[in-house]
Amino acid sequence: MTEQLKKPSGVLFNAKQKTNPNQPDKTGHIELDIDMVKALVAKVKANQAANINEHVKLNLSCWENIAKSGLPYISVRGSIPEDKKDDDLNDEIPF
Repeated sequence: MTEQLKKPSGVLFNAKQKTNPNQPDKTGHIELDIDMVKALVAKVKANQAANINEHVKLNLSCWENIAKSGLPYISVRGSIPEDKKDDDLNDEIPF
């Protein structure tokens, strides 16, 4: 794929040599720009400071495409989910 990817984004291609069911169906990569890496590190540090032992989440959006070579692939875009605010939490209460 020769086109320039918008970052943070990546691609997934069908695995070329899958010989057993435990191997992945698709392989590829995602590229994170420095601002996203800094934001992820800040989330980890904030969790550690608050003694929260949880994973940092990265949302993914995917689109099926065909490369110029004719190979099907999936383009992937990553985003950091926004933290819920107290007002947002109150909106979820059904009563």
